[in-house]
Amino acid sequence: MAVGLLGGLLAWSFASPYGTTPDESFHMTSVWCPRPGQGGCEIVATTDTGHPVIAMPAQLLARYCFGLWPNGSAACGQALSDDKVWSTRFNTTGYPGYYYDVMHVFASDDIDRMTLLVRVANSIAAVALALALLLLMNSAARRVYIWALAVTAVPGMAWLVGSAAPDSWSIFGVTTVWAGITGAFLATVRWRRRSLLAVAVLGAIFASAARSDGAVFVIIAATVPCVINWRRLRGAWDICIATAVTYVVGAAGFVSGYQVASMVATGCGVWCPPTVNPQGALHLLVNNVVYFFEWFTDAWRYTAEVQQPQVAGFALVGCAVVLVGAALARGGVTKSKMLALFLAGCLVVGPPIASLQIGHALLALGQGGLQQRYVFPALIVFVGAALTPTVREAGRYISLRTAALVWGVVTVTQAVYLHQWIRRCVTGLAGHGFNLSSGAQWWWAWGPSPMITWVIGSVGFAIASAAVVFVWWQPRADEAVALAVAPERAVEIAPAADRGVATEPDETRSEPVRTLPKRAQPPLAPLAFASTAPTVPTGQIGVSQVSPPLGDNANG
Repeated sequence: MAVGLLGGLLAWSFASPYGTTPDESFHMTSVWCPRPGQGGCEIVATTDTGHPVIAMPAQLLARYCFGLWPNGSAACGQALSDDKVWSTRFNTTGYPGYYYDVMHVFASDDIDRMTLLVRVANSIAAVALALALLLLMNSAARRVYIWALAVTAVPGMAWLVGSAAPDSWSIFGVTTVWAGITGAFLATVRWRRRSLLAVAVLGAIFASAARSDGAVFVIIAATVPCVINWRRLRGAWDICIATAVTYVVGAAGFVSGYQVASMVATGCGVWCPPTVNPQGALHLLVNNVVYFFEWFTDAWRYTAEVQQPQVAGFALVGCAVVLVGAALARGGVTKSKMLALFLAGCLVVGPPIASLQIGHALLALGQGGLQQRYVFPALIVFVGAALTPTVREAGRYISLRTAALVWGVVTVTQAVYLHQWIRRCVTGLAGHGFNLSSGAQWWWAWGPSPMITWVIGSVGFAIASAAVVFVWWQPRADEAVALAVAPERAVEIAPAADRGVATEPDETRSEPVRTLPKRAQPPLAPLAFASTAPTVPTGQIGVSQVSPPLGDNANG
């Protein structure tokens, strides 16, 4: 799976030139110049507000020649000179600067080379954390983790993880926090549990170093598994310590940038609307909440200026709904799990709506500057919480046929969207034909051809998503859930669990063994001394000697 995932992410990294991922000109300028006045980054002037002006390579402006014309290729960016231009568009205090400091090791005046190195580094980091989780998780946690990734594997998610934007660290970092702590709760081996917690803390560092809102997501991602399993926190001191560490890391990341603080201070949210809306706050709130879900569906079919085919994206949405519904029906629904889902749901909807309300913006008019990628990490946490089992007999949520269907949908969706995205960049959407290499007007000076890149990415995602079926075949996952949810009662099947209700260990019982009811047997034939035995009425033979089956009464 890890090899296939790496191939798929690298294909998205190579699929488009510099400037085609979100705000890449801003982020790559910040990577090239993380600290103005140091490391070859020259301050040439200052604005009236005191913001520094730097001299940067003109190639960093390449996006503006093709970004708004989807029918044209990205070849125009190659015609830009190597001269320096002045710019104020780089990070000063908005984002935490750690991401740019780390990626500055790849900085050079060759912008194409620098962009590819940053993208490849992000893809490798994401796969390395995913591989660490998969190796440390038991079969039960692995099933939850893989299924959650599969149904949230929207093309925009892979596009962002393999990009040069700090969103990459935010997405895989927050996912690692949730998956690591969830895996720790499901683990039955101490060293695996503690290793998973260490990986979760590492994921928190990645996410908090990238974006201030990523730091907020880290705190909620660590909280959700603890809420679901809150009764087990009393004796799990290692999980408590790791969760506290993630809180500290998240808080440090939050205060190191001013993304969230500036939203409130400026009164604009993410972006001020060009005109003031006359509607009241309540009217805006109702309209923004109603339109939010229609707006969010674009996440399943949107990559930059390309509106991808809707059929494949909606098929993936359908798979997510089916799997989440099956998990809630068969995996158990407790009060703590409902609270965790509420927290994760608020994380998906709350920050965007709050930003719109602060800026007095109307989402239906495209105001507010919101993008679906801002809440991708919260989406994974929400789906993961829904897939987390809370009863011992959770078993497999879906059939083998449904698992194979999910595999097919993820594979086809990624292949179709990747093909369309490469087509957009090499010839523009005005070009046609299956062969992407034919008539290509833009491509990298080195590396595989456009068609080979598409094949590598499509096959890679097919191999990676095959894990959806592989984990279905692991019967040990059912046993692992049983041991993780109620480890002290590994033999007994709790009567409440028979009714689909999560139970707690009963420490008052010394022998947690349930005796199965036996079929009533006819009495033995009388022996020579039967004349001394009392006479039993024929209609009651065997009744008083047999105990009623367990679970027949109302209390189970």
